[in-house]
Order: sequence, then C-alpha cells, then structure tokens
Amino acid sequence: MRRERLGLLALALGTFLTAHAFAPAYAVEPDDLPWDVKDYIEKSKPGSIEDILEREGLRDPSESEIALPGQDQPDLMRHNSERRVDDDRLEPNISREPPVEARTVPNDNTQTATPPSGAYAPSGQTIAARRLDPFEHPVLPPAAPSRSLQPSAAPVQSAPDTGPSPAQSQTIPALDAPAAIAPAEAVRDRDTAPPPAITPSGPERTHVARETEYGVPEAPPLAVPSSPVARATVAVNGKLYLPLKHYFETRGVVTLKDYDLADRTALAAFYEKQTGESLWLTKDGFNDTAANLIAEIQNANDWGLSSADYKLPGLAKIGSGAFHDDDLADTEIKLSLVAMEYARHARGDRIDNPTEQLSSYLDRKPQLVERPKLLEELASSSDKGAYLRSLHPKHEQFELLRQKLLALRSTNSGDELETIPDGPKITPGKVHWQVRLVRQRLKVEMPATKADGTPMDDGYFDEALARAIIDYKTKNEIEPVNATITTALRNALNKSDRIDERMLLANMEQWRWMPEDLGETHIWVNIPEFLVRVKRGETTVHEERIVAGKQETQTPVFSNRMRTVVFQPPWNVPESIKVNEFLPSLRNGGNPIEKQGLVMQRNGRDVDAWDIDWSQQDIRNYHIFQPPGDANVLGIVKFLFPNKHSVYLHDTPAKKLFNEKSRTFSHGCMRVRNPVQLAEVIMAIDKGWDKEKIQELITTGPENNEVALDRPLPVHVTYFTVWVADDGQVKTFADVYGHEQRIKLGLEGRWGEIAKHGDHLAPAEPQAISSSEDWDEIPEQPVRRNRPTRYTYRQDAPTFRAPPLSYRQIQPRKRAPGFSDFLNGMFGN
Repeated sequence: MRRERLGLLALALGTFLTAHAFAPAYAVEPDDLPWDVKDYIEKSKPGSIEDILEREGLRDPSESEIALPGQDQPDLMRHNSERRVDDDRLEPNISREPPVEARTVPNDNTQTATPPSGAYAPSGQTIAARRLDPFEHPVLPPAAPSRSLQPSAAPVQSAPDTGPSPAQSQTIPALDAPAAIAPAEAVRDRDTAPPPAITPSGPERTHVARETEYGVPEAPPLAVPSSPVARATVAVNGKLYLPLKHYFETRGVVTLKDYDLADRTALAAFYEKQTGESLWLTKDGFNDTAANLIAEIQNANDWGLSSADYKLPGLAKIGSGAFHDDDLADTEIKLSLVAMEYARHARGDRIDNPTEQLSSYLDRKPQLVERPKLLEELASSSDKGAYLRSLHPKHEQFELLRQKLLALRSTNSGDELETIPDGPKITPGKVHWQVRLVRQRLKVEMPATKADGTPMDDGYFDEALARAIIDYKTKNEIEPVNATITTALRNALNKSDRIDERMLLANMEQWRWMPEDLGETHIWVNIPEFLVRVKRGETTVHEERIVAGKQETQTPVFSNRMRTVVFQPPWNVPESIKVNEFLPSLRNGGNPIEKQGLVMQRNGRDVDAWDIDWSQQDIRNYHIFQPPGDANVLGIVKFLFPNKHSVYLHDTPAKKLFNEKSRTFSHGCMRVRNPVQLAEVIMAIDKGWDKEKIQELITTGPENNEVALDRPLPVHVTYFTVWVADDGQVKTFADVYGHEQRIKLGLEGRWGEIAKHGDHLAPAEPQAISSSEDWDEIPEQPVRRNRPTRYTYRQDAPTFRAPPLSYRQIQPRKRAPGFSDFLNGMFGN
C-alpha cells in the first residue's frame, strides 16, 4: 500500500513539474502568482517582476521619474499643423514613411557609449523605438550621413571601463549629450517588428525640475542639441535653437548678399558651432542683451560713426504672440551682422584699405579684431553695449577729439563766437573793442580793476592778455612772437573756431588705424605739424622741428621701430639721382660726380667717371656715395628704422629751411634741426649715455659707426591736422598732402572724387626709379674727396659748408664734328 501511494505521489509530482517546465512565462496571470503584495515589495521571490527586469537587463521606472504633461512638459500626443514658438511645447514631426535618406543613409552625428554590464547592445530598430519614448533623453535629427548601424544581439560582458571599443563605436549611435555628462542607459526591444524611422524636429521636452530627498533641486538634463537644427525652431529651457544653417544655405543667399562676405562666413561657422543657439531672441521676441546692443548701435553718432549706416532688423508677430521661424532666423542673423559691421567700423574699417583707396603714402590698416574672436567675445560679454564701446580707440587724443565733436554738435548758433575782423595792430595798454573778442578766444578772464585801481574797461589790453597772446603765438609758430594783436593772430584764432565735423571725423578715423599700443617710450613725427617728439606715455621728453618730403616725394605715413643710430654716415646716391640727374650730365660731357666731391666704385674699386663711355654703360651698376663729413647731405648722424619706403630721420647741412613755416623740401626722409640733441635723448633712454659720450662718438669715433639700440623704439609717422592741446585749445595744421580731404571723401563714399597718384613703390622706368636713400641739395661749393680732417659739429652754426678748396676746373669732353657742324659752317647758326 505504501508503495502504491509513493508511486501515485511521484506520478503527480512529475506531471506538475512537466506542466510548469514547458509553460511560457507570459502565460502566467498576475492573480495566479504564488506570492502576495508584501513579497513583491520585498523583492525576495524568484521570478518576481524585479527579478524578470534584472534578468532582461531593464529597470522599472519609479513614479517620481514620470513627469506628466503640464506647463513645462509637452503633450507628445498633440499635433499642431503650424509650427510656432508661442511656448515651450514641442511636438515631434513624425512621418508615416521614413524618408529615403533616413532608411538608407544613417546619421553621422554619432558618439560612443558603453552600455551597463549585462545589458543588450541596442539595434538600429531599438534606437528608433527609443526615440518614441517621451521619457527618454531627446534626440535631434541627423546632421549628416555616416556608417550604417550594425545590430548586436549578444549581451555585453562585464569588463573594466576602458572606453568604447572600435566595435561599439560602429554600433552605438549618438546620444544628445556627451557620454561624459549623460551616460547612455540600457534599452530593450519593445517590439519584434522594426518600427518606422522617426525624424524628430528637435528636443522632445523641456526639463521639469524636481527636488531630491534632501530638498536640493535636481540638475536638469543636458538639452543642448548635438547638431544644428534642420528647419524648425526649437525652444529648450528658455533658449531658442534656430535653423540658421538652413537659412544661410537657402534664403540667406539673397537676403544677406549686401552684407560683408567675410562677416557672413565667420557668422555661419559660429552659429554652426553653437548648434544654432540664438544670441538675441526668446519666444517673446528680443531679449535684454539685444535691447542693450541695439541701444548702443543707435548711439553710433556720438562715437564719430553714423547710426544711419546700420540697418537694424525688426521682428513682427504672425498672430497670437507667435513668430514665424524664417523671420526669427532672419532677425537673429541680421542683428549679428549689424553688430559685426559696427565692430569693424569702430576699428576703422569704413576705409578698409587706405593705401589702395586713398594714397600709397598712407601705409595704414584698420586695427580689426579677428572675426571668430570678436563673435566669441561678443557672445560671452554680459554687457554687449559696453563691449562695442571698448572697440573704439582708447588713445587720449581720440577721446579729446570726440568731446570736441559732441560740443560742436551741441553748440547752438547763438552761442557761436564772433569772428575777429581784420584791423590795426593793437599793443598792450591800449583800448580797442577787438580786445574783448581776443580775450574771449583765449579764455582770459577780465580783471575787475586796472593796475592803478581804476575800473577795468572790457576793451583794455592788460598784462594777463599779453602773456596769453605770447604763449599762443609760440605754440602756433606765429611770427613775430610778441604781445601785439596782428592780422596773423586774428586769422589763426578765427581758423581755430572754424573747425567742422568733417575735419574732426577725418582725424578720429586716423586714430582707428593707429596701433593700440604706441609703446611706453616712442618717437612721434607729425607731418602737418613738422615736428618730431620723444614721448614717455603722454609726456613729451623732447621736441624738434623737421623738414618733410615734397609733394612729388612725400614722407609716408606708417609705424615701425628704430633699431640703429649711425654716427658720421656716408651718403649713398640713390638710383633715381644717378639716372635722372647724373647720367644726362655725364653724357653731355660734364662730371657732376667729381664736381660734388663724390666717390664712384665698381666691384669695390674706385672708378674715374672720365674713363667710361656712358652711352654704353648703365650707371646703376656703379656705387656712388659721398664720404662722411660736415658737408655730407646726411650731416653727422642718422636714425634708422628699416621700412619698405626707405626713409629715416637724419641731419642736414641746410639749416636755413627750418625757419620756413611749411617745410616740404626733402625727397621723403625727415631732416631734424638738432639731431645731436635727439641722439643724446635716445641714447640716454636706451643705454644711459651722457652728452660727453655722444660728442666723443662724433669727434673721434669711427666713420659710419652704427650703434644698435638695446631696446628698439617704436616710431610713428602720422598725419593729424587737428590736435587738442593740454589747455584744451584746438590746434589745426595745413593739409599739406591732401590726405585729410581724401579721408573726408572716403568716409562720405565719394570715391570717384579722390585725387590719387601712382604707387610710389611700384616698379617704374629708369627715369622714375624710386630712391632707396634721401637726397638733399648738393653743397654749392665742391669738396675734395678725401678730407684730412673732420669738422666739429656746432649746433649754433646756421649752415655747415666746407671751406673753399682748390680743385681742377672740369672741361667738357671734345667730340668729333658732325653733320650739324657742317651745316652750321656752311649756312651759319
């Protein structure tokens, strides 16, 4: 009996086990589960939901992770026919059939991610299904094709985290956030059949902030698109991502054609790098930074620019507070281009190439900020208007000229100073009605009483006014320098009051071309002023008169560095002098080389000009120079700052020219009235040498003694016709080369009216060869080639001439009689 019972029990147990062994897991109904709710919570029973999810490599999302649709959570089941940016709701544009490129060309915007241990590697169908999940991280549309995704059904084995393998790089598609910030999570295939391919238009939801168990707000998920949005406007966490790349490639070809090409190219690259994130717009229109930027651009007139040059874009709503996507992109791009244009103009780009557009002697360039750097600094700046203002020149003179411009524009016609008419000479102590006008110009207050205590008449010429007149004449080089009110003084005072906006704007524009850093210690040459200065900061250490180039051989405007001071230099005759002046005389039987005490060499050996047939020889193959000495056209010292114009500062024996008011006499170099004093100042700054050391180099030092500076000094040759003095008085100078007028016309766009001349550096025929050295007038008396003594330099001497020396009278070379001589003999002259 016991055996039968045991047999029946074994048969029943086998039947039970067999039935349960072949029964599918999904056929078990929840009500038939052999455990209660308490067992499920404890997660202790085998075959529980937690156990199944663990074995499948999945997880059960907690209730706190499921954010229901609300103000900040989009309803993904809702579909709008017209795409607008009226709130942060985003509806994916799901097509029934995937586009051809979506089915055949996978996304190239991929990055590697290592799945958790034990999880399945997702297939391409899995990724498409995952993008339908509203609770997963949003994925943007593909930006470019890449390699196809290979499915991987085998589970990934646990291994140390050593980075993605090459196979994973091929099979794991890109997520929206970098793996270092938002690691990829394991996913499962929700259906056996592959779902349709989806191309969402942008991030699928905005973040709903939740608090952790400690009350600290949870960080929002990374919602920045990994690539520029294609055609739809996307709003994420209060930011707009616009289809700017698509706009540049389509509508922008026409709508942006009037904007600078380099600006457009740099801006397109910048926005692509920023994935189309807007700088100036929100869903409600312009943001605060845009308003700040627009206000500064509208204030361009106060900085010497023209606000009418900047066409600021507008933004119109299409109804119910929404904007059209194309209008948003158009406004965003155009406002950025206007800001870039303003930035370029602030740095002098209204005339982008003065050398070619105005004159080859204006060797200046706008001091532009590189466009990528400009955009990065503009985007990162908290105050956009302040950043634009910072691009204007920071030089003191620029700001002084700007203040004069503002004062001139704010002056009413009734406040203008009365013109001083011509009249008699007025000396101190006299009474004349014009004294009041002169006092007003020079801003000299009228005392209450005279020196004897009697009441002061407003027409009385007192001692304080006399001192002011002497100072004004001295600073403006008005001769004679005395206290008398003369016609020259009246003209100078009237001219200083007739400064117009165009003159100020032309000089302000030149400051935009100047180097931002002039150098703590530098040499400053201002051609219209005919002065050279040594400056330390804003303090003038030394000042001296100069002679500049003639109209046909102008002194160029440029900046470089002084590197060498040469004592007792020789003068090398330039090729232009050889060809244009010496060669005709030599061919006609003269010998200006010997007459002027010059030396001619060929291959290092002295050559006599009489022994050469100049009808067959090229004079440019001979080296002609003037040995050092008092009569040398370069004097006893020159200052070299190597440049393509081959000009420099140097001494000259022709001291009388420094007494002229307008001193344009040289071949381009700048002659200095007292060059030894300039050398003393420069050597004291650079080497600490005293005056005795300089005199020793001049009197007993070697010839052609080149002394290199330890710290090269910046040299700035400028052309400013308006200058604001320390006392606030405006000084004006003659437009000797016409550069001021050229700049005025260029700023006004009147390019056809600009009087340009040929490029002074361009190759030319022998009769117009540009000189490589300067050429001063040859001394009136010839000098011997090898003088036995050197004459001491005397600064008080008005001129420097060699003493009269005997020399051989040069006779013209005799020639054979020709046919013209026969005719003259027969018929007479």
